[in-house]
Amino acid sequence: MEAIMKKGSDVLLQIHVIPSSKKFGIEKYDSWRKRLYVTVKSPARKGKANKEIIEEFSKLFNKEVKIVKGIKSRDKTLVVKDVEYKKIMEIIRGKLK
Repeated sequence: MEAIMKKGSDVLLQIHVIPSSKKFGIEKYDSWRKRLYVTVKSPARKGKANKEIIEEFSKLFNKEVKIVKGIKSRDKTLVVKDVEYKKIMEIIRGKLK
């Protein structure tokens, strides 16, 4: 899955955000765009969707998560700090529908 990349002791995630959805979730992997499609309840206004993304992914992985690219875009790059690539892959595969 090319949306998930190892970088040193961190893991980068390439996501596409769908705001104002019914719930938070990792919906699918788009192999053409090489991104995970992520739904969030919050609207894309005043950083609300970004805040939800950081909170939900931090809970999901039990690690620090930051947005490193795409603060004002639906296409974002997240970094998960100090985590094993294999663990992230297992969690993501378990969440994909």
